[in-house]
Amino acid sequence: MSAPMATMDPDESFDPDPVIASYDVFFNPSLPQGRKLWVLQQPNRTDPRQPTPTEMRLKARSGMVEVDVPLDYTQSYDREKGMKWGRQLKASLESKNGGTHGLSGGFGVGAPPPRPKRRGDPDLDDELYLEWPEAVRQDKVLRTQTLGGQCPDHKEVQYMIGVFQGSMSYPHLLSPPPHPAC
Repeated sequence: MSAPMATMDPDESFDPDPVIASYDVFFNPSLPQGRKLWVLQQPNRTDPRQPTPTEMRLKARSGMVEVDVPLDYTQSYDREKGMKWGRQLKASLESKNGGTHGLSGGFGVGAPPPRPKRRGDPDLDDELYLEWPEAVRQDKVLRTQTLGGQCPDHKEVQYMIGVFQGSMSYPHLLSPPPHPAC
C-alpha cells in the first residue's frame, strides 16, 4: 500500500513571500510629558559584537545628531590612513579646543580647508615617521567613527517601537515632539 499524497488546490499556489510568524500585539501608553525616546539606526554596523556608541551630541533646534562609535584598529584597519586621519583629527580638535565635527560642527559647509604643511616643518616630519605602537600611544590614530544625521520633519514620519516577550509584541507609538526638531 502506498503512502497518501498531498494535493494542492489551484488557489494554493507558491507564495514567494509567505507569512512565517504572527504575534499578538498589545499597545502601551505614550511616554510621560517631557520624556523622549531616541531610536538611532546604524545600518552600516550590523555585527552585534562591535562596540556600542560612546557619545552622542544633539542640536535640538536644528535637529542635527552625531554619535561616536569606537573603531577596532587591531584588525582590518588601514594603519597608514588611520595615522594620517588621526593626526588631522587631533590637530583639528586642538585648534577648536574640542568642539564637534560633521555638519553640526560646520565641517564641510563652507569651512575653508586647512593650509597644508610643507616638508621640513619639524612636527610634520616627526609624525610622518612614527611607528604604529608609538602613534597609538600618542593617540595619533583614528579611533572613533562619527556618524551624523538630521532628524526628519515630524510631519513626515510616525514611528513605533516595540519589544517582544515570548510570542507577544508590545509596541509604543512615538508621538511627534511639540517643536519642529527631533
